[in-house]
Amino acid sequence: MSGLCISCFCIGTRHGKAWLETGRNFTEIELIVLSPAASSLAQFLRMQEDATAIWNALDNLPRGHDTWDNFMSVVVHFWNYKDWPRVTQMCEWVLQGTAFRPDLGCYNLLIDAYGKSLNIEDAEKTFNRMQEALCVPNEETFGVLINGYRLAGSFEKAEELFVQMQKRGYSPGPLACNTFLHVLEDAKEYRRAEALFRDLEKYECEPNIDTYNRMIVIYGKAGEPSKAEMLYRSMRRAMCPPNICTFTALMNAFARQGLYREAERYFDKLQEFDYKPDHYAYNALMEAYSQGGSPAGALEIFQTMQRNGCFPDTVSHNILINAYGRAGLYEDAEKIFKSMQSAGFSPNLKSNMLLLSAYARAGRVEEAEELVSAMERDGTKPDTLIYNALINAYGVSGRHEDMEALLAKMVKSSSKQTKPDIGTYNTLIQVYAQAGFIPKAEELFQGLARLKLVPDATTWTALMGGYAKKKLYRKCTSILKKMLESGCRADAVTARVLFSACRSPEQVEQVTQLMESLQGR
Repeated sequence: MSGLCISCFCIGTRHGKAWLETGRNFTEIELIVLSPAASSLAQFLRMQEDATAIWNALDNLPRGHDTWDNFMSVVVHFWNYKDWPRVTQMCEWVLQGTAFRPDLGCYNLLIDAYGKSLNIEDAEKTFNRMQEALCVPNEETFGVLINGYRLAGSFEKAEELFVQMQKRGYSPGPLACNTFLHVLEDAKEYRRAEALFRDLEKYECEPNIDTYNRMIVIYGKAGEPSKAEMLYRSMRRAMCPPNICTFTALMNAFARQGLYREAERYFDKLQEFDYKPDHYAYNALMEAYSQGGSPAGALEIFQTMQRNGCFPDTVSHNILINAYGRAGLYEDAEKIFKSMQSAGFSPNLKSNMLLLSAYARAGRVEEAEELVSAMERDGTKPDTLIYNALINAYGVSGRHEDMEALLAKMVKSSSKQTKPDIGTYNTLIQVYAQAGFIPKAEELFQGLARLKLVPDATTWTALMGGYAKKKLYRKCTSILKKMLESGCRADAVTARVLFSACRSPEQVEQVTQLMESLQGR
């Protein structure tokens, strides 16, 4: 029996004896038209909450090709709506030895659903079961399991499977390569992602629109919008037409650097290609103005978005809160937070964290403490990010004892959601380094290994900042050398800190040449 084509990028529906495959963009949903019988089955199953009730109902289905077609159409229908429990219950019913024999598509659906519901152990078991049943996996099987590992944060297992796939004679196609690019993106292995993209020709894999879009996103996260733009041009030369996700990814790449003029240019280009801006596009442009230090510009886009019938979401409000907070306008950030609630949106943890950060920048510790207390009264449990923002508020205000007390509370916490992370220690190192307590900052930095925390670019730069404030240029370059040797990449913030440590035009020239050489790597 032919396999059901299903993946992150392509789904298939079976009509009679033929398969119809419909490619789709990863942000869209392909809906299938259910037959009357399939529609009735879907409606009935939707009302069942218990797996046993679902299996009993399925046991009473008549046998035959038409029933199988309807059954699989309903499975794909639930998959489209991300109803993973019903997808797994229906596919597991087939695997339990019913009159229907599970085919490749059924296994792929089940592995995918388990992976997306973060049940990676059952995804692995299903992968093994299909091989024991002599059902040969295809590229999609490997692709959905690799994606399951990605979602579970098991990057090493994802890589092992990608390598194993090739050892077993499979040549990775667009699905597997795109999925593994996503793995490398999540692991922040941007250079390896770039190397994989260059090696696609070796795999005889032609990049598709999703490959280009993924790489543009990766270049944006790596702080390299110029490379994202170059890739867009090469994509056009390769006769691969961009879609709305391409332009949004380009806007986000420039937004991260606060380059709102460039982001605006791609916002205009998006419309030149007859795409109507959605809230993702508007949010990207708002973020560009926010990062560029223009809360007024972000507000203007927010209002334009509303006038054009595209309703702002929680992310839109969060961007505005952040824009005002970064500009030191905590009262305006407060107003957006309150207007968000009056508009029917419930502030999420990030909303609270951004308002806390606004208070911290303005030195409004009492307001920050009251916000955390209000969260606890409302039943919202603060997490590590919230406590990190409060630690920053204490640090900026010089309340180091309160900062250390909160750290001790986090260390003693029995909840993983409030344990200190690298962000916590980055904040502490930054506070002590800027306050001139460099030995304390060094002590915290040296203790990271014992805590099994790996310094990132922010950690190294925070430590470097303390020495830069004292104009200890050679010490800063020594830290930079260790930072690069550890595999961390210097960013724009690192460059600013290095320049601030310079005492002479010669040192400025050295830093300029160094940063240019690093960008060329």
